[in-house]
Amino acid sequence: MQESEKNDIQRRNDRVKALEEEVAFLKGTSSSRSWQPNTLQLQGDGKNTPLEIPLIVVLWEDPHFRGIKRVIVRDEPNLENGFTNGAICYSGARFHDTASAVGIHPGPDYESWKARTGGLEPTITLYSDLYFWGSPLKLQTGIYADLGKWNFDDKAASVKFNFPGDTSNVQEPDGPAARIDPIPIVLRLHTATYEQVGRYCYTRDPDNAMWLVESTLDLENEHGEAFNNSAQWVEVFMGPSWKTSSYVELFKNRNYEDALPDGPLHAPFSADLVGMNFQRVLTSVRIVP
Repeated sequence: MQESEKNDIQRRNDRVKALEEEVAFLKGTSSSRSWQPNTLQLQGDGKNTPLEIPLIVVLWEDPHFRGIKRVIVRDEPNLENGFTNGAICYSGARFHDTASAVGIHPGPDYESWKARTGGLEPTITLYSDLYFWGSPLKLQTGIYADLGKWNFDDKAASVKFNFPGDTSNVQEPDGPAARIDPIPIVLRLHTATYEQVGRYCYTRDPDNAMWLVESTLDLENEHGEAFNNSAQWVEVFMGPSWKTSSYVELFKNRNYEDALPDGPLHAPFSADLVGMNFQRVLTSVRIVP
């Protein structure tokens, strides 16, 4: 057996183990780890009430904020590719062992979240393994231009927003991070179809998913080829700055050209791009406040 095949088998076993642990935790029968969803105690589901976003984590492919990026606004247990287990389709961010720099940006709810939690500073933790296992690197609001400083470049496999007040062993940033505000609409792009995600998919192309909180003229240039001409389902959530007049437009070409005929889309909405005959062509996105 070749080394690459052995590595694939090990990764698959790690995924199965992580899924078993997640199920055990949710059933209240696991004591081996402390995985918890929404650990920053964020409010809003984006459907009935706007998503609360005090922090936006932006992972960058290369040091000093170069290359493609991934945006994270909720716990991300799997930065690796999406996968299937027992024919169930599980999402991944397709950025495993890639991040070399990170920005922890204040979001629209940064001050209100701190006021609600007694003035505590929000923090996040990068983990070297899936589902918040492995070596941790705890970070606070600010920019970290080179994760190699902590021997953590190309190692992040999952991201967790920490409990309020979890500020022990936090690494100092290189400087302040720019505020990302307003965020009227939040998008979740999926490469699998609406019928497949979290359900039986029986596919060799399981779901990869990513967040968007800002417009993008070119998905491939900013987020990589994995999400260019690949989206088949888009979730449209109410962001912290949402208004009834807010909307999003989806485009077949770069620079906002050739719009989705069924658009614009208003939150909350679940856009089945297959049903709209717009699957695997999405290239640019415009969010309008």
